[in-house]
Amino acid sequence: MIWIRNLIVTVIVVLFAPFIALFARPDATLPVWLAWASTNDSNLDGIGTGGDKQFAALRADTIPYWRHVLWLWRNPGQAYSDSVGFVPMPGATQTLRGTLPFGGGEAVAGWFYATVINPDGSCGWQFYKVIHLTSKHCLRIDWGWKLWSWKPGESCQVVNSVSPWMSYSAPAKEVA
Repeated sequence: MIWIRNLIVTVIVVLFAPFIALFARPDATLPVWLAWASTNDSNLDGIGTGGDKQFAALRADTIPYWRHVLWLWRNPGQAYSDSVGFVPMPGATQTLRGTLPFGGGEAVAGWFYATVINPDGSCGWQFYKVIHLTSKHCLRIDWGWKLWSWKPGESCQVVNSVSPWMSYSAPAKEVA
């Protein structure tokens, strides 16, 4: 149910990003009542501890309003996603399946499915898939909770991401 609510928040932010960006303050942050729509660790310019230096550099000359819209589209509702994360407990177990190494990074073709199951039976999962589209671009799907580097007691952010035109590297090798 959390994942579905997060998907709804993601769709709302994507659809209304041009309107939400109108409320950006001079420091490129949103007012408290809209903070859930952006990121906790960076501003709408992509600058902060969780920012993206490449995003900020590539869009430094972009009109601030459009840069803010682009940031919201890139990270829709991330602050909300952080607030409803899955929390692994001590003793949680992890299972991994797929053709990609677990951990993300460079966009190579393949997939993985990971689960983390708590001793009480609660479970977080992540499905990650990269599909080759052209010689230079791919489709990336990332659903579930970000289990890349989970630690007991630390929240894993909910993720609903479909990126249809990412830069592409090379085919993945099978992982045992």
